[in-house]
Amino acid sequence: MGTCVYIAGPIDGVADAAGRFRRAELWLLEQGHRPVNPMAGAPEGASWKEHMKRAIRLLLDCEAVFLLRGWADSPGAALEAGIARALGITRYYEDPADLGRAGAADGVPVSTKGDRGGERM
Repeated sequence: MGTCVYIAGPIDGVADAAGRFRRAELWLLEQGHRPVNPMAGAPEGASWKEHMKRAIRLLLDCEAVFLLRGWADSPGAALEAGIARALGITRYYEDPADLGRAGAADGVPVSTKGDRGGERM
Protein backbone atom coordinates (compact mmCIF):
# COMPACT_ATOMS: atom_id res chain seq x y z
CA MET A 1 0.00 0.00 0.00
CA GLY A 2 1.04 3.63 -0.50
CA THR A 3 2.39 6.36 1.65
CA CYS A 4 1.45 6.74 5.31
CA VAL A 5 -0.38 10.09 5.48
CA TYR A 6 -1.34 11.76 8.76
CA ILE A 7 -4.49 13.92 8.68
CA ALA A 8 -4.34 17.29 10.46
CA GLY A 9 -6.96 19.99 10.76
CA PRO A 10 -9.12 22.00 13.11
CA ILE A 11 -11.20 20.05 15.61
CA ASP A 12 -12.34 22.38 18.41
CA GLY A 13 -15.28 24.50 17.37
CA VAL A 14 -15.82 22.60 14.10
CA ALA A 15 -19.36 21.19 13.94
CA ASP A 16 -18.50 18.11 11.86
CA ALA A 17 -14.80 17.66 12.60
CA ALA A 18 -15.07 13.88 12.88
CA GLY A 19 -16.91 13.74 9.54
CA ARG A 20 -14.29 15.93 7.82
CA PHE A 21 -11.46 13.73 9.09
CA ARG A 22 -13.33 10.57 8.08
CA ARG A 23 -14.02 11.89 4.57
CA ALA A 24 -10.33 12.77 4.20
CA GLU A 25 -9.42 9.30 5.45
CA LEU A 26 -11.68 7.63 2.89
CA TRP A 27 -10.37 9.86 0.08
CA LEU A 28 -6.76 9.02 0.98
CA LEU A 29 -7.63 5.30 0.98
CA GLU A 30 -9.16 5.70 -2.49
CA GLN A 31 -5.86 7.26 -3.64
CA GLY A 32 -3.98 4.18 -2.42
CA HIS A 33 -2.48 5.65 0.74
CA ARG A 34 -2.44 4.52 4.36
CA PRO A 35 -4.25 7.35 6.17
CA VAL A 36 -3.77 8.00 9.87
CA ASN A 37 -6.81 9.67 11.40
CA PRO A 38 -5.89 10.98 14.87
CA MET A 39 -9.57 11.25 15.79
CA ALA A 40 -10.01 7.49 15.42
CA GLY A 41 -9.36 5.87 18.75
CA ALA A 42 -8.75 9.15 20.55
CA PRO A 43 -9.34 8.71 24.28
CA GLU A 44 -12.41 10.51 25.58
CA GLY A 45 -11.85 12.98 28.36
CA ALA A 46 -8.14 13.43 27.63
CA SER A 47 -6.66 16.91 27.90
CA TRP A 48 -5.50 18.86 24.85
CA LYS A 49 -1.90 18.15 25.85
CA GLU A 50 -2.57 14.40 26.08
CA HIS A 51 -4.30 14.42 22.68
CA MET A 52 -1.39 16.31 21.12
CA LYS A 53 1.24 13.99 22.56
CA ARG A 54 -0.61 11.03 21.06
CA ALA A 55 -1.15 12.87 17.75
CA ILE A 56 2.50 13.84 17.42
CA ARG A 57 3.58 10.23 17.97
CA LEU A 58 1.23 9.20 15.14
CA LEU A 59 2.52 11.98 12.88
CA LEU A 60 6.15 10.96 13.40
CA ASP A 61 5.45 7.52 11.96
CA CYS A 62 4.13 8.99 8.67
CA GLU A 63 5.87 10.13 5.50
CA ALA A 64 3.35 12.91 4.79
CA VAL A 65 0.68 15.06 6.40
CA PHE A 66 -2.59 16.11 4.76
CA LEU A 67 -3.65 19.52 6.09
CA LEU A 68 -7.38 20.13 6.01
CA ARG A 69 -8.85 23.54 5.24
CA GLY A 70 -8.54 25.80 8.28
CA TRP A 71 -5.44 24.09 9.68
CA ALA A 72 -3.59 27.38 10.24
CA ASP A 73 -6.32 28.60 12.58
CA SER A 74 -5.97 25.52 14.77
CA PRO A 75 -3.17 25.59 17.37
CA GLY A 76 -2.86 21.79 17.24
CA ALA A 77 -2.84 21.47 13.45
CA ALA A 78 -0.44 24.42 13.12
CA LEU A 79 1.90 22.69 15.58
CA GLU A 80 1.67 19.45 13.57
CA ALA A 81 2.38 21.36 10.34
CA GLY A 82 5.40 23.03 11.96
CA ILE A 83 6.78 19.70 13.14
CA ALA A 84 6.28 18.23 9.68
CA ARG A 85 8.08 21.16 8.08
CA ALA A 86 10.98 21.01 10.54
CA LEU A 87 11.42 17.27 10.00
CA GLY A 88 11.04 17.33 6.24
CA ILE A 89 7.74 15.45 6.24
CA THR A 90 5.87 16.19 3.01
CA ARG A 91 2.87 18.47 3.52
CA TYR A 92 -0.18 18.27 1.29
CA TYR A 93 -2.94 20.88 1.45
CA GLU A 94 -6.64 20.34 0.90
CA ASP A 95 -6.94 24.02 -0.01
CA PRO A 96 -4.38 25.25 -2.59
CA ALA A 97 -4.87 28.79 -1.21
CA ASP A 98 -2.98 27.66 1.90
CA LEU A 99 0.26 27.73 -0.07
CA GLY A 100 0.19 31.52 0.32
CA ARG A 101 0.44 31.23 4.09
CA ALA A 102 3.75 31.81 5.82
CA GLY A 103 5.76 28.64 6.04
CA ALA A 104 3.55 26.76 3.62
CA ALA A 105 5.26 27.63 0.34
CA ASP A 106 7.17 24.37 0.08
CA GLY A 107 4.09 22.18 0.46
CA VAL A 108 1.96 20.64 -2.26
CA PRO A 109 -1.66 21.59 -3.05
CA VAL A 110 -3.99 18.64 -3.43
CA SER A 111 -7.49 18.65 -4.83
CA THR A 112 -9.88 16.22 -3.17
CA LYS A 113 -12.61 17.30 -5.58
CA GLY A 114 -10.73 16.90 -8.83
CA ASP A 115 -11.90 20.26 -10.15
CA ARG A 116 -10.16 22.82 -7.94
CA GLY A 117 -6.63 22.52 -9.19
CA GLY A 118 -3.82 21.18 -7.11
CA GLU A 119 -1.86 18.01 -7.45
CA ARG A 120 -3.22 14.55 -6.90
CA MET A 121 -1.36 12.53 -4.31
